[in-house]
Amino acid sequence: MLLPAGAETNQSSANTEETTETVDINVTVTDGTSPVQGAVVTIGGKSCANGTGSSGGCTVSGVAVGTGVAVSVTCEGYEDYTATEDITTETTTMSITLTATG
Repeated sequence: MLLPAGAETNQSSANTEETTETVDINVTVTDGTSPVQGAVVTIGGKSCANGTGSSGGCTVSGVAVGTGVAVSVTCEGYEDYTATEDITTETTTMSITLTATG
């Protein structure tokens, strides 16, 4: 289709960039009975700033909503934890149990 000089096609000027929904997840890490302090929690590439505190908890902020999101926890003296989880806008808490090594 030929347009007169200076004319533009009828294209939407709306922002076509997708916005990704994110959530903040409060995570609690235990060994089954007691809180685990110092665990590094990573969910979907986002981590707790300083690992888990004395109560075994931390908040991972800005986690993208999606399916099959990678979750990992590492802490000295415990086996590494890895899993995949479906993260929804309703996902606000997560409990993880680590297994002590040797």
